Amino acid sequence: MKSTTIKNSLNEATRELSSSTSPELDAELLLAHALNISTEKMIASLDQEIEATHLSTFLALVEKRKQGTPIAYLIGYKEFFGYQIKVTPDVLIPRPETETILEHAIKSIQNHLPKKTNLALADIGTGSGEIALVLSKAFPKAKILASDISSQALKVAK
Repeated sequence: MKSTTIKNSLNEATRELSSSTSPELDAELLLAHALNISTEKMIASLDQEIEATHLSTFLALVEKRKQGTPIAYLIGYKEFFGYQIKVTPDVLIPRPETETILEHAIKSIQNHLPKKTNLALADIGTGSGEIALVLSKAFPKAKILASDISSQALKVAK
């Protein structure tokens, strides 16, 4: 395997991932993950050579992405409400639609319940726990129950 720069690797991966809806972003996220650095730091180091072990990891990730594995499963997290939510194939990947529903639910609770209400909320089928997490931040005094039938999902949610 010959040496290559971050820039060249990104360009090649973007071409390889051209059937993706966001090939450039996918390549950036996968390479930053393989290098174990932020995308910002990676972009600031485009001319830097990539070590063989990191390149091998990156190429394997690109191949899995080409086969349809979601980015979140490959890098192990999904951004949700400004939080990095851990995900594995044992849980569903948090979706933007869930953020929208949660925003409406939070506003509705804030607008329709007295401030001093003893709030108890349940997140049934919690998966990765993102809904319970966001609710606990929005309502710090609330009692929140997060449950799931899957013990693997509960391990992710912790």
